[in-house]
Amino acid sequence: MAVSSICFQSQLLNQPVSLSLLLPDTSPIKSVLYLLHGYSDGHNSFIYNSALARYCAGIPLAVIMPEAHCSFYMDTAYGRLYWQHISEEVPKVLQQWFQLDISRTNSFVGGISMGGYGAAKLAMQKPNKFSRAFLFSPVTDIVGISKRGLIDDKDSGVPRFNKLHFDSILGNRRIANTSDDLFFLIEHECIEEFPEFTIYTGTEDFMYKDILYFKQVLTKKGVECSLQTSLGNHSWKTWEPFLRDMVAHIAECE
Repeated sequence: MAVSSICFQSQLLNQPVSLSLLLPDTSPIKSVLYLLHGYSDGHNSFIYNSALARYCAGIPLAVIMPEAHCSFYMDTAYGRLYWQHISEEVPKVLQQWFQLDISRTNSFVGGISMGGYGAAKLAMQKPNKFSRAFLFSPVTDIVGISKRGLIDDKDSGVPRFNKLHFDSILGNRRIANTSDDLFFLIEHECIEEFPEFTIYTGTEDFMYKDILYFKQVLTKKGVECSLQTSLGNHSWKTWEPFLRDMVAHIAECE
């Protein structure tokens, strides 16, 4: 398996951007996974913080890990179109480079924390692109977090950001009842087309109750959604076995 980092000029962000790739030794590539990083991380965090490359060895799977900085996978008020970059520009560029003409059945999206929010939004806004979404301790109550920020000295796994950061992302724009609000998407998108969701979280995660509620709402709407938990907080130690489980599920689809 090849581990690579690529830099290219983004026409939407008007600057060079990087993304990390895991590419299989065998060809053709049969599956693709878009994997989104968290608030405290970057495009190469899965390479440095987990054994993801080892789990993917021998599987004809390409893993695409783009960079979104601390944007919460949104188009920001200060003019950086991160959502359009991740949801439109990156897939288009990769199609040009690698001819990744992968069917929906073999296309997956996943993410950790902030990236879990981005992955859920991708799965809901572009359900025809993905057959399954894997969410690791996802931010689900984006409306609440945007109002109060998140600083909690009691949990070492909590990423630290405050309301001022969200104010810089949003400007005067609100999130509630918009396409950035996951619960709004559940109510207004065609849920019959949603992919299957698999949610992973530690039971000591600071967002555990929010995640349970999100899963409950999806299930009540008839969306296929499973939940796997283990003892642990908002940390790579908790997510590591979940990453292995995700890859195993994808391998079963080959």
